[in-house]
Amino acid sequence: MASVYRHPVGKETLSGYVVVKPRDREFFGGDPGTAGREITLVFGEGQKIRARYYKSGGRAPKLKIAFTGKPGASFRSFLRRKFKSRRVRGPRGYLVFTRLAADRFGVSTESLKNAVRDMLQLGSGRFFEGARARSVLHPALIDIRDLLGKVHVPRRVTPRQLQGLITRSLTGGGWKEIATVGGGLALPAGLRRQKSQLHIVLEASDLVPALVSMAAAFHLKDIDLGVVLVADAGLTRRLGRSDGRSLASLDRTVRTMRTLPFLTRGPSCVYALSVVQTLK
Repeated sequence: MASVYRHPVGKETLSGYVVVKPRDREFFGGDPGTAGREITLVFGEGQKIRARYYKSGGRAPKLKIAFTGKPGASFRSFLRRKFKSRRVRGPRGYLVFTRLAADRFGVSTESLKNAVRDMLQLGSGRFFEGARARSVLHPALIDIRDLLGKVHVPRRVTPRQLQGLITRSLTGGGWKEIATVGGGLALPAGLRRQKSQLHIVLEASDLVPALVSMAAAFHLKDIDLGVVLVADAGLTRRLGRSDGRSLASLDRTVRTMRTLPFLTRGPSCVYALSVVQTLK
């Protein structure tokens, strides 16, 4: 069971209702039924009110916390001070409920900026030399989506900094940094795991060396799958604002691989990395 419950604040909340999502119903205890039960909300500087937790009637019943009328006036006033009116769509911020005791909850407020985190996400891919089928079953990629999803992307980050964050998450999941591709070639081999070689290519200057390294690894029969991670359009714009360097994109990488087909010597995947906002 979650230790906190975050609820987006909109007009309905400011008017005196919190609609609890079905997946979070256990946070507030057992089913209150249509009769409901009283719960205590503690907020601000130790202020508290009695609210009603109940199930609404109708064909699509909902679990609600009501703090309407005079008993909930102080809490509604507190919310209006914390969440000024906004004309744009979406939540104004979040209420953070913390369980203090049975039917007793602390309530604090959180701004949109502090409530969400920008996390990395594995996006669309392009496949060469039969890589689509191989990538689905390849043991090296079985958890790559989860490993990348653990990477928090700061609001201001350079390509090198982000590459370091991604590398740290992947090496923590079993990938190993390899100094050279082998065969007497002074080419960095990126990351390897279970006969797969992966390169994080965020700057354009790193693209061709990465493709050459993968081609050499295929030629040496050291790998059976090559993987290149690049930024999608949204992430590219964020990285481009950081230092103005030329960046590698999915389209640019695919175009290079098609223009220089001799660099694609075996099953190779190119994935775009994107950023998604998630609640903490």
